[in-house]
Amino acid sequence: MKGRGIRIILLCALAVRLAAIPAVHRTAFTSDEREYLFMAHQLLERGIFQDSNGDRAIRAPLYPIMTAGLLWVVGDAILVLHCIGCLLGTVVVWLVYRLSLRLGAGEPQALWSAGIASFYPGLVIYSTLLQNETVYIVFFLMAMLSLLSLFRTPRLAPALALGLWGGLAALTRPVFLGFLPVMAALLLWHHRRDLRQAIVPLVGAALVAALVIVPWTIRNAEVLGSCVPIASGGGNSLLAGNNPYSTGTLAGGDKFDRWFAEQLRARGINEPSALGETTRSTVSAAIAGDYMTSHPLSTLAISLRKSYIFWIYPIAHSSTYVPIQLVAVAADILLLAAVVIGVAGLPRKGTGDVLLWGALIYFWLVQAVLHAEARFRLPLVPLLAVMAGGGLAMLADAAGRRRCRENARVRRAIVIGLSAVATVYAATAVLFLRGDI
Repeated sequence: MKGRGIRIILLCALAVRLAAIPAVHRTAFTSDEREYLFMAHQLLERGIFQDSNGDRAIRAPLYPIMTAGLLWVVGDAILVLHCIGCLLGTVVVWLVYRLSLRLGAGEPQALWSAGIASFYPGLVIYSTLLQNETVYIVFFLMAMLSLLSLFRTPRLAPALALGLWGGLAALTRPVFLGFLPVMAALLLWHHRRDLRQAIVPLVGAALVAALVIVPWTIRNAEVLGSCVPIASGGGNSLLAGNNPYSTGTLAGGDKFDRWFAEQLRARGINEPSALGETTRSTVSAAIAGDYMTSHPLSTLAISLRKSYIFWIYPIAHSSTYVPIQLVAVAADILLLAAVVIGVAGLPRKGTGDVLLWGALIYFWLVQAVLHAEARFRLPLVPLLAVMAGGGLAMLADAAGRRRCRENARVRRAIVIGLSAVATVYAATAVLFLRGDI
């Protein structure tokens, strides 16, 4: 019966996520969960958007506001919020299925892709957490689907949907704001032979995105006294990833604090704690820019480390719980192996592939410039699942395996790709056993 396969996968995805709630929360909330709950209660009890440090725009607004709205409805029933996250995580699986079909895949490949997304440990874990990842991924994939509709036929309805979902994604994660021009450029390139048919839908998408985002920008201008489109922490992130003591992540330390204080004094600022959040971000960006231009080789080296963190570190909610990290690493190895087989063995599909690769490259490069964390890779996992689904579908099909065996170029590409994956993770295992990571 048509649709039976995806319904089974979705039921399994939901069951796995609901079952993971007590396992993931066997210890206390993560720091981000505590922060989002604090901000939600601030909204409910005091009517202000503010984090525990007193900052008014350091975080994107949508998820704390959504959490406050849900708490207003359900009260202290936090379990309900976890269950809603699991439902959204299941929606992500369905969107992976739809994205695969929209990119021209057959039903078997789309089901493999959805199956990967349903059981991928990081997607399961973050569905149960009170963090913005799962909500963001839903908006992210909806925007991608809307853009693919515009690739087919430039119509106003999908354009307005693109503006809506893209604006909501940006209000959930500001990094998406920079991807909106990339999506516009891809649309114009796709319709380059007749740009006029893409202009009107593109203007409509831009207007809707502006209507979604600008009210928060106006709020920030009133509260902070400066133009902050969404969040004020960009300069802090840039400095965290580019300084003499950077580890590539947000981790600081006494040496960094002393160095930062010296840089501030050189700019006539004697008391770091007196900086407002927007001033701190602006000054941090300037310090980071000076460091990057005066230390290009060090900047390149730390960018490579941030790339390694972004692509290789396991996506888990805990940095100390080794068993789940091992499961996450094993899942990543299998995922990347399937991606290699799918990319090497399947014919290219034109602009759809360009969109996938454009998203992968854009978000990777952003974190290679700013600071990196493994969970920043999570929104890209659905795109990798689409690619990996093609590889598994080909392996499951006798004709596909035969084509792979008979094509020397494909065999060579697969061997090279799998060897690269094995080498990187073997080196990672050595570094882990030595205590270097």
